[in-house]
Amino acid sequence: MPRIEPRGPQSAAEAVDLSATSTEVLVAGVEAIDEIVAKATRLHPGLARLARFEDDLARRLWAEWKRVAPGAFAAGLKALPRDDKPITVGDLNRLDRALAREVRARFSPGASKVVADLGPRMYRLAREIGINRAAGDDRPLTYRGEGTTPILKARITSVEPVFGAVDEAALEGIESYGSIWAGDLYDEELSAAIRQSVRENMIEQGIGRREAGTMLQDNLRTAVGLNPTEIAPASFLVSPRKLASYFTGLAANTATVARVTGEINSFAEYGVTAYQITAIVDERTTEQCLVMNGKTFTVEEGARQAARTAKAYVAADSADELREILGRIHPWPNGTENSPANFAGWFESQAGFKPPAPGTDFTPAQRAAASRAGFALPPYHWRCRTTVDIAPGAELI
Repeated sequence: MPRIEPRGPQSAAEAVDLSATSTEVLVAGVEAIDEIVAKATRLHPGLARLARFEDDLARRLWAEWKRVAPGAFAAGLKALPRDDKPITVGDLNRLDRALAREVRARFSPGASKVVADLGPRMYRLAREIGINRAAGDDRPLTYRGEGTTPILKARITSVEPVFGAVDEAALEGIESYGSIWAGDLYDEELSAAIRQSVRENMIEQGIGRREAGTMLQDNLRTAVGLNPTEIAPASFLVSPRKLASYFTGLAANTATVARVTGEINSFAEYGVTAYQITAIVDERTTEQCLVMNGKTFTVEEGARQAARTAKAYVAADSADELREILGRIHPWPNGTENSPANFAGWFESQAGFKPPAPGTDFTPAQRAAASRAGFALPPYHWRCRTTVDIAPGAELI
């Protein structure tokens, strides 16, 4: 096992290489500031960098959407004949299919490039954080201070992570994860609203196809923020804020997947035996994250789930197929009876036992059952903030 030491904070002068390009100098300067703030606050400097990557991912997805949306709408609306005959349900079905096809074809490639750029950066940063945790870096990994690492019974010295086949599979999975959910944008956020708006405000009112097409073009542009000075029509159920929230959620969950996968793979590489689920406990914390907070798993169990989910992300051809696969290997509560508010009952239906109360860990048998049911790693819901950390009493092997 290689001997490594935690990488300590650098001074701003040490961090900036004056022979580098202006961009490299800027990045190094920002990272140096992160280190200075981290030293003052005792927070891990990786927190600020991960947050910046996540924010940049959401911002760039939104920018890509605004770039391609006008062309996607214009091409999709060509499916609606431009005459004065009343618009029909058949017209609506053809329009819905055409818009879905155009949005997916035009938005998915650019969104995939954005995820492919930032996802690996988040993963590599998480790998470095995981190695430093194994080396005894005990700075908190959340802004509220949860997850301070206990002193390990064995200490290792820090090196750069050694990337191999496991990492290549993880990176491919992270890129596929973000790309699939980006491609699901139309079905998730637009289709139902368009169908309801057309039925209630056009079909039932006997509006002609030509007029309906003009109304839809204006409504779509306004609702997705392409006419920023206008207010989204009350008859249309999609707002710029709602779409922006989708991109924020996609960025948050991509960051969570990258972070927990990277840290788990570092724990596995350097022989950490166990980790714990670490939630940010505040007024926003969900029932499922409260229940899972503090629960421990073996690193072997976490690495196994990380590999299974990465494989699923790559294998799925659509969001529907991915949901079906993840329902078996990494389930989320959904619907009414299986709502997050009834997480304990839903967990029992998946794992075969009721989860211990918050603050109480699994027994070994419960832990193994929870792992088999797919609860070994976050995210546990959309926009999940929960992460992982080395468990109290963990050893290095």
